[in-house]
Amino acid sequence: MERTKGDMSQRFRARLSWLEGMLYKDQPVGLS
Repeated sequence: MERTKGDMSQRFRARLSWLEGMLYKDQPVGLS
């Protein structure tokens, strides 16, 4: 159970970072 939980969180984190990359690509760097 712990293993699947960690795997899910890892996958979620990866998707989040990918989403951040897409968002930051469309925005000026000086915004954040």
